[in-house]
Amino acid sequence: MDPTQEEIIADAFSIVKEFHNKNGRTPVRCEMEHINTIGRRYFGTWNNFIAAAGLQPHVQKTEAIVKAELFALLHEFYQANKRIPMRREFSSKSGSIIKYFGSWNKFITAAGYDANDRRIPSKGKLKIRWSVITLNTGGRQRSQNV
Repeated sequence: MDPTQEEIIADAFSIVKEFHNKNGRTPVRCEMEHINTIGRRYFGTWNNFIAAAGLQPHVQKTEAIVKAELFALLHEFYQANKRIPMRREFSSKSGSIIKYFGSWNKFITAAGYDANDRRIPSKGKLKIRWSVITLNTGGRQRSQNV
């Protein structure tokens, strides 16, 4: 006896849910080609099938969505800290920033802020040079830092 449409779909749902429980993520189409065929036959697309199974489909974000998210992060940072962030504070987003804006300063400018026009050394790399001048003050010598 051939399985019914409902049984086929239920089996497919259970397989993708089992994958999700085991791996902690939604499977992508190429990981389950045999289930992909069932999903597309009954739901039109893999993502429709995954959504019907109660899981979150993988969706590619558009450039506009990524830029809006980056601007939102920047504005939140500015509101919280009252300054623009340093590049290293957004290091996890640096790939997207370079891809969509070309450079850190172009990203800052595109968001409506003034970019730093010079490098600011970190405290660990800041070297202070002291010059000592010996002054003759009426028979007494005194050193002064300049």
